[in-house]
Amino acid sequence: MKLLIAGAGSPVGKELIYQLKEQDVSYCVIPDRLLLSRDQPGLDQLVKRHRPGQLINLHQFKPNSQLALERAETQPEECAQSHVHNTRVLTALAGRHDLPLLHLSTCYVFDGEKRLAYNEQDEVNPVGIYGRTALRGEREVENLERSIILRTGWLFG
Repeated sequence: MKLLIAGAGSPVGKELIYQLKEQDVSYCVIPDRLLLSRDQPGLDQLVKRHRPGQLINLHQFKPNSQLALERAETQPEECAQSHVHNTRVLTALAGRHDLPLLHLSTCYVFDGEKRLAYNEQDEVNPVGIYGRTALRGEREVENLERSIILRTGWLFG
């Protein structure tokens, strides 16, 4: 199966690409310029040309910055562009082409008050713009029948 990856330039994206190459798994990358321009015909053409079996969304706000949470508070529109609008475009793309979507989200959809580990049944309660926009992005993905939302709190490799 060929994978279609958005956000391949993020740290998680770079690690995924490395692992895919190591395992000889076929993939193609959505160029950021194509996603950011919301070029639906261009995105559709990319899918038709490469015929992927799954879409993976790793796009994040300021993925290479440890200050993303703080910057989200002063750049809320840019944060929403990344977490909500880009996710909406990718969700629509997945829906048009009947692609399963794996969406990388964040633990910041929770408030951090729980003493034990969070699970998918826990109530969300984001306290900042980063978490609120990530949750809005998740809501876009929830509308797809074939989707998985993966919430992480740490980079892994």
